[in-house]
Amino acid sequence: MAIKKIAITIPDYLSVGKYQLLQNLEHLTELNKVIETIAIITDMDKDELMTWTPKDLAMVYSDVIKCMDQKETFYPIFESADGTLYGYSNINEMTLAEFTDLERLCAKPNENLHEILSILYRPIESHRYKDFTWTVAHTFRVNVRKMDNIFKHYRLKKYDSTDRVTDAEQLGKEIPLAFALGALGFFLGTANGYLNTINPSSNQQEAEKMKKLDMMNLRVLTSIGGGLRQFIHSRKRIFSLSQEKVVSLT
Repeated sequence: MAIKKIAITIPDYLSVGKYQLLQNLEHLTELNKVIETIAIITDMDKDELMTWTPKDLAMVYSDVIKCMDQKETFYPIFESADGTLYGYSNINEMTLAEFTDLERLCAKPNENLHEILSILYRPIESHRYKDFTWTVAHTFRVNVRKMDNIFKHYRLKKYDSTDRVTDAEQLGKEIPLAFALGALGFFLGTANGYLNTINPSSNQQEAEKMKKLDMMNLRVLTSIGGGLRQFIHSRKRIFSLSQEKVVSLT
């Protein structure tokens, strides 16, 4: 029998959007989970996968899950594929609108993760850098310059909930999951520190911010971070490094 060869391209990184799709497979049988996982990660047609044997599926699935390891990394500044600069939002300058939207979106953290990220990252309108020190992380260029207080050197686009929805669809779902983990981890650390530094004598606006953070109580964001870390480090984690597999199907 002739051997049929199919080239399967495993993406450079697991995006937030694909992670969200993978969270909706719990109701499926184990075999259907394998099919859906391969289809999501490789963008292969499910009808094509249905023509394979269970042995072939198992072999490809094994290749998919072998190369799934990447550390969470926080990048304050990165450049998207279209050349747009994005910066991390300084918690000390967040508005009540941002905190209110964070609280609401965290009611369904996995479903809204891309929108949460579009609050934490926004386009940079101006900066005081003469140049950037870049490296490439997946399809994104990330700034690797170390500074004492990087937030003093750039100004973000003013927060707008309508723009957030657009940015969430265009960028939030494409951000690597490792970026999301890093951003959430940094937010949790700074938010805890921020709560500790605000005291009853603070002005009314700061008191309101503290109230909003207390309402969130950071528990939901903590659960996101914990859930994503468990996903990344689980035995069956579905994260892949860039490569192309040629699988022989008999």
